[in-house]
Formats: sequence, structure tokens, C-alpha cells
Amino acid sequence: MESPSPSALRTAVARLDSADYAFVTFSGHGRALQTGQTFIGITSRDEVDSSSLISRAVRQTVVVDCCRSFPEQEVAKSFTEARNMAMDSYVDREAYRRAFDNYLRTCD
Repeated sequence: MESPSPSALRTAVARLDSADYAFVTFSGHGRALQTGQTFIGITSRDEVDSSSLISRAVRQTVVVDCCRSFPEQEVAKSFTEARNMAMDSYVDREAYRRAFDNYLRTCD
């Protein structure tokens, strides 16, 4: 969909409710609130909470690719935490890969 109205977007997402698996992507403009909510611009005048892309499908993946603005201190803190987590996982990445592969084998 390109620049759907909010109601057209709701209708399209609702059609996914009965799907075995839904894959939804969004790429465009967005903004984040300090509460953690992300709003995405679906038209030049309309924006919706990114959670509105989530259907009631049994399984789904939602990818939101949009710009977000955060206070500078939040970015620095998030970067440090992410870097530390990345380095921790790098140390034992083979164990993480085995866990990931084992989990995939249990999926329907």
C-alpha cells in the first residue's frame, strides 16, 4: 500500500487476522515518544501508532523502518547498552547460533 488512509490501513491489517502467517513492513517517516511509542506517517497529513500494523494472525513479523528522534542522552545510553550486549553475545556467538537453530527446529 502506498499512502493509505488510516481506515484503509486498519482494513488491510484486519484482513490479516485469519492468516497463518503475516509479514508486514513499513518504510517511511516516523517519530518516537519517550514512552516508547513510535508513530509512523502514512500520508502527508496522517500518522498512526506503529502498533496498528500488528494483526491477530497466529504468527507474524512486523518490520518498521523509519526515522525516530530521541534525546541525545537516551541515544548515548542506548548505544552503550547495545554495544555491551553485542560484545557479550559475540563472545559466545556459537552457543547463541545453536540455541537459535534448535528453536527453529521446534517451530511448525
